[in-house]
Amino acid sequence: MAMTEEVLGIVGGLLVGFLIGRSRGGGGAGGGGFDGVFSEGSGLRGEYKIVLCVRTDLGMKKGKIAAQCGHATLGVYKEAVRFRPREVNAWEENAQPKIALQIKSMNEARGLERAARSRGIPTYMVYDAGRTQISAGSMTVLAIGPARKDELDAITGKLKLL
Repeated sequence: MAMTEEVLGIVGGLLVGFLIGRSRGGGGAGGGGFDGVFSEGSGLRGEYKIVLCVRTDLGMKKGKIAAQCGHATLGVYKEAVRFRPREVNAWEENAQPKIALQIKSMNEARGLERAARSRGIPTYMVYDAGRTQISAGSMTVLAIGPARKDELDAITGKLKLL
């Protein structure tokens, strides 16, 4: 059962990225030969990305992390579509980059969330249902963005890659 949920989460995340790319006229995630500097449809300049801040203190396995990152990406995307549609368009036209970073605690996640929200950048926290590896209600991943690379680097630039 646990493996099935993780596989579904991974497949779901990949499918969302592929469908977004197809809906924008690309060949899927990363398609279309776009160089990531100018987003013609949105009118915004610069590179746009989403960062996924993964709690390493929970000891999640790779499949669990992948599923939780899929949930986080979809959650922050839905928030951003409502409140920052131009940035979403720029991110979509930029091959939808997602960067996974390490955080060590819930307190660290809260600080990053406050910093992002104070700049008007969408955030989304994933709370696990507790059916597999970790306790119900545990916050597993904080997603931030999409936003310009320099905006996100100002908030998360000191974090290590996952």
